[in-house]
Amino acid sequence: MPTENRSSNTDPRDVFIRLNPLGLGEDELRKDSTGFEDQRTHSDYLLFLAGYRETHSESLQHIEQHQGEPVALPARINMTKLPTEQSSRYHIGERHGWNACLDEIAKLGPLYTRPVQGEPVAWQDPDNDSRMCTAEHKAYALSKGGAPAAALATLTRPLYTRADPAEIERLRTELDLRTQEREKFLGWCRDARAESTKLRAQLADRDALLRMVYLDEGTTDEKCARVEQIISASAEPSAPVEIDERADFERHVILTTGRPIDSELKRHPVRHDEYECRTMQTRWNDWQARAALDRKPS
Repeated sequence: MPTENRSSNTDPRDVFIRLNPLGLGEDELRKDSTGFEDQRTHSDYLLFLAGYRETHSESLQHIEQHQGEPVALPARINMTKLPTEQSSRYHIGERHGWNACLDEIAKLGPLYTRPVQGEPVAWQDPDNDSRMCTAEHKAYALSKGGAPAAALATLTRPLYTRADPAEIERLRTELDLRTQEREKFLGWCRDARAESTKLRAQLADRDALLRMVYLDEGTTDEKCARVEQIISASAEPSAPVEIDERADFERHVILTTGRPIDSELKRHPVRHDEYECRTMQTRWNDWQARAALDRKPS
C-alpha cells in the first residue's frame, strides 16, 4: 500500500498527541482502531477534533473525497479469563498477539481502500469517452457561465494522473473477457466462412452437372452415376444460399455492433431457422429480403 495511503501526518489523532494540550501520559494517549483506548482521552479528543475539522476542513475534505472512508480494523479480543486455567494459558498468547498486531496497525493512522489520486487533471463525458477537456479549461468555462459552461455540463467523470488500482484491475478483467469473446466470434466466423466455401463448391458442381445433362445429347450410365453422387453428397438446394447469407448477416451484426451479442444470436430451441431475439429475427428477415432483391435478375 502506498505511503500516502496510510500516512499519519494527516491523522488528527497524531496532531492531538503531538500537541498534547492536556499533558496526558503515554498510556492515556494509546490509540485504538478509531480513537483512543482511554474513554476520557477519547472524549477530550472528540472535542479537539471538532475544532480541528473546522479549521482544517479543506484538507480533510480533499483526503476523504479521493480515498473514501477509512477502513475499520477488526475487533479486539476480550482479555477476560477463559472458563478453565488450561484454556487461558493456551489462548493467552494468541489473544495478546492479535491485539498487539492491531495496535501496530493503528499506529499507521487511518487506512484507506485506495490511494490519494490528487486533483482531477481532466474531465470526461461518461456517455461519450471521446468528449473531454482539461481541468483548467472546465474551470475557466464554469467561471464564464452561460453557453461555455453549458457545453461542458456533461463532463462529470474526473480523470487523475494516478489511477485507482481497483479500477485498473476491473478494466483488465473486462479486457480479458472482451478479448476471449472476440476470439470466440472470430473462430465462429472462420468456421462459417469455411462452411460457406464448401457449400458454394457443391453448388458449382451441381450447376456443372445440370449443364452437362441438359445441354449434352443423350444420357449415359456414367452421367447418371455422377448425378446420383453429387445429389447424395450435397445439401438441400436452398441451403447454400441460406447458410451463406446467414453467415454474412451475423458477421455484419458482430462487426457493426462492436460488443458481445452471443445471446442475441442464439437460435430458437424449436424453430431452429429463427432467432430467439425478435429484434434480431426482424433484422434477419429484412436482410433476406434485401439479398433476394440483389439476386433477382434485372
